[in-house]
Amino acid sequence: MSIRRLALLPLVGAGILAVIATLHAQFPKVHLPKPPGVATPATPAPAPSSPGPANRGFQCSQINEDLINKYLKAQEVKKKVHNEEMAKANAKKAEADALAQKRGTAMMSTMMSTEDCKDKFKEKDPRSKEIARLENLVAAADEKGDEAKSDELRKKLDPLTNALDVDADRACGGKGSAALHDCMEKKKAALARQGIVEPMLGIQAQGECMQDPATSGMAGLTAASQEEEAATAMANQARADAEKKANQAEADALGLDERDRGLFLECIMGVLREDPAQRSATGSDGSTAILKHANELKKALGWQ
Repeated sequence: MSIRRLALLPLVGAGILAVIATLHAQFPKVHLPKPPGVATPATPAPAPSSPGPANRGFQCSQINEDLINKYLKAQEVKKKVHNEEMAKANAKKAEADALAQKRGTAMMSTMMSTEDCKDKFKEKDPRSKEIARLENLVAAADEKGDEAKSDELRKKLDPLTNALDVDADRACGGKGSAALHDCMEKKKAALARQGIVEPMLGIQAQGECMQDPATSGMAGLTAASQEEEAATAMANQARADAEKKANQAEADALGLDERDRGLFLECIMGVLREDPAQRSATGSDGSTAILKHANELKKALGWQ
């Protein structure tokens, strides 16, 4: 394998890793959410036409051993549903992963075959000898610490190297450095008309061209297909649905609506934090039941 081939490998690897990183970014690790604390809403004043106290819904004083046990069992139901739904979501994720892997394999194949073709082109081009001569002179200047000489030589070496690489790529399909070069020439002309000058002219042109896989300078680099994007979207939606279904299963098993569930959790957390006011509102029986199951409740709340 040529030295230039070895130099390509990190670039190829970076391209494949970018695909994998993008996919992983779309599938963040999901944990069971911690039950949120919900602020206790203000008690509405009784309507003038309705004598007696207003119905204030759930109260901390309603907590007892049975309700605590019901909540703990609801957590088991929630976990079971969550695991079942996540298994379905992970199956969909595997489909998206397979499509991404297929794309990555095709990208690798195209990149390597393009480099094979370019190596053969460069071996026959007379400019390669001059490039090799200049490279040796630059190396010698660098070894001596002669930066001025090295810079002078590089002003000849770099344009010659780039020109040969573009010509070689163009002869091998023109999907790599040649595509980037052509895109940059068009972009620079357009940007120059806007008054942008070097070095920002080249930097901005290159940045805009590299945003498009087709003109990124990497032959074979492709964006996700519609099929892959659809599979990824389905996997993401399945994960979101798993959370919703698990939360709904917990609510159904507990038998409290969202507002009352939030107040119920606030009562529990207050007692566990040894808040005197909350203990008083919960009452001795409720507080005793909560403290009896303190470890289980803390685990359910994500405190341990």
